[in-house]
Amino acid sequence: GMASVFEAQGRHDEALALFKETLAIRQAKQARETGEETVILTALCGHGHFDLAAYDDYLNGRMADEEVTEERLAVGLATLPEVPVG
Repeated sequence: GMASVFEAQGRHDEALALFKETLAIRQAKQARETGEETVILTALCGHGHFDLAAYDDYLNGRMADEEVTEERLAVGLATLPEVPVG
Protein backbone atom coordinates (compact mmCIF):
# COMPACT_ATOMS: atom_id res chain seq x y z
CA GLY A 1 0.00 0.00 0.00
CA MET A 2 0.89 3.68 0.13
CA ALA A 3 2.59 3.23 3.51
CA SER A 4 5.25 1.05 1.90
CA VAL A 5 5.69 3.61 -0.90
CA PHE A 6 6.32 6.34 1.67
CA GLU A 7 8.79 4.11 3.52
CA ALA A 8 10.61 3.14 0.30
CA GLN A 9 10.91 6.80 -0.63
CA GLY A 10 12.34 7.62 2.81
CA ARG A 11 9.45 9.96 3.58
CA HIS A 12 8.61 10.81 7.15
CA ASP A 13 5.49 10.03 9.14
CA GLU A 14 3.99 13.49 8.58
CA ALA A 15 3.71 12.90 4.82
CA LEU A 16 1.94 9.60 5.40
CA ALA A 17 -0.42 11.21 7.90
CA LEU A 18 -1.19 13.98 5.39
CA PHE A 19 -1.92 11.41 2.69
CA LYS A 20 -4.17 9.39 4.98
CA GLU A 21 -6.27 12.41 5.91
CA THR A 22 -7.30 13.54 2.46
CA LEU A 23 -10.57 15.40 2.06
CA ALA A 24 -12.30 12.28 0.71
CA ILE A 25 -11.32 10.29 3.80
CA ARG A 26 -12.50 13.05 6.14
CA GLN A 27 -15.82 13.27 4.27
CA ALA A 28 -16.27 9.49 4.46
CA LYS A 29 -15.64 9.53 8.21
CA GLN A 30 -18.12 12.37 8.65
CA ALA A 31 -20.77 10.55 6.60
CA ARG A 32 -20.25 7.41 8.67
CA GLU A 33 -20.61 9.39 11.91
CA THR A 34 -23.77 11.20 10.79
CA GLY A 35 -25.27 8.20 8.99
CA GLU A 36 -25.58 10.30 5.83
CA GLU A 37 -25.66 8.30 2.60
CA THR A 38 -23.27 9.95 0.18
CA VAL A 39 -21.15 9.37 -2.89
CA ILE A 40 -17.53 10.51 -2.71
CA LEU A 41 -15.59 10.67 -5.95
CA THR A 42 -11.83 10.92 -5.73
CA ALA A 43 -8.91 10.32 -8.04
CA LEU A 44 -6.37 8.03 -6.46
CA CYS A 45 -4.16 6.89 -9.26
CA GLY A 46 -0.58 6.51 -10.31
CA HIS A 47 2.34 5.41 -8.23
CA GLY A 48 2.47 8.45 -5.97
CA HIS A 49 5.88 9.70 -7.09
CA PHE A 50 4.66 13.19 -7.96
CA ASP A 51 2.32 13.32 -4.96
CA LEU A 52 5.17 12.51 -2.59
CA ALA A 53 7.24 15.41 -3.88
CA ALA A 54 4.26 17.73 -3.43
CA TYR A 55 3.73 16.53 0.16
CA ASP A 56 7.43 17.08 0.85
CA ASP A 57 7.26 20.60 -0.60
CA TYR A 58 4.17 21.36 1.49
CA LEU A 59 5.66 20.05 4.71
CA ASN A 60 8.90 21.97 4.15
CA GLY A 61 7.29 25.32 3.25
CA ARG A 62 8.28 25.25 -0.42
CA MET A 63 4.75 25.32 -1.82
CA ALA A 64 3.47 28.71 -2.90
CA ASP A 65 -0.18 29.72 -3.14
CA GLU A 66 -1.08 30.98 -6.58
CA GLU A 67 -3.80 33.48 -7.26
CA VAL A 68 -6.41 32.22 -9.70
CA THR A 69 -7.86 35.27 -11.38
CA GLU A 70 -10.92 35.30 -13.61
CA GLU A 71 -8.56 35.88 -16.56
CA ARG A 72 -6.41 32.83 -15.75
CA LEU A 73 -9.53 30.74 -15.23
CA ALA A 74 -10.99 31.86 -18.58
CA VAL A 75 -7.74 31.01 -20.40
CA GLY A 76 -7.69 27.55 -18.84
CA LEU A 77 -11.35 26.86 -19.54
CA ALA A 78 -10.93 27.97 -23.17
CA THR A 79 -8.48 25.08 -23.72
CA LEU A 80 -10.94 22.40 -22.62
CA PRO A 81 -12.48 20.34 -25.43
CA GLU A 82 -16.23 20.25 -25.99
CA VAL A 83 -17.66 17.05 -24.52
CA PRO A 84 -21.12 15.94 -25.64
CA VAL A 85 -23.46 15.26 -22.76
CA GLY A 86 -26.31 12.80 -22.93
